Amino acid sequence: MSSKGNRSQKKGGGKGKSDATAGSGSKASSSGSGFLARAFHEPKPVLDFLYYALALLGIIVVVHLWIQSGRGFDRGCFGFSAPETVTPSVGCEAVLGSDAGKLLGVSNIVWGLLFYIALAGVSFLSIRQAPADAVRTKTLRLAMIAVGLVYSGYLSYVQYFQLGEFCKLCLTSASIVLLLAIVSAVDLTRRS
Repeated sequence: MSSKGNRSQKKGGGKGKSDATAGSGSKASSSGSGFLARAFHEPKPVLDFLYYALALLGIIVVVHLWIQSGRGFDRGCFGFSAPETVTPSVGCEAVLGSDAGKLLGVSNIVWGLLFYIALAGVSFLSIRQAPADAVRTKTLRLAMIAVGLVYSGYLSYVQYFQLGEFCKLCLTSASIVLLLAIVSAVDLTRRS
């Protein structure tokens, strides 16, 4: 018998009711232990839906940025300005054309779209999984949001301190990532 089985048997104390307890205990311990496992073990459907909805909103923002970029920001960053009122140096165009506009030779628009699609997929998966099985998925989602927050913070820093230009759609995306981080903090601290 494995040491995991021995531990379960020792905790349960033998037969009967303790076997059911030992089985559920090993299920929780197999999906992780510690703070994250305790925080993510309880179902929080409202927060899980909020992660998913924010990821979908992020997809919309990035696709809109991609479309506006393809049009050369001829109607401003958001695409709602009259062409004659658009200044020649639009912030979005300057930011996307800068060195910080790409990572590993790939546009941040592509990275952002991949990030939000993956986040939506992971969030949808965590909604569909049993709470005990969703711990790993939710931990992955937390790690993705942490990386997104750090990268968005870096890009915001570059816009403010190095370029002096601002991409409103980029900052909208960064705000979505910040909201995702806030939801994550609530998720980690709140019991359902």
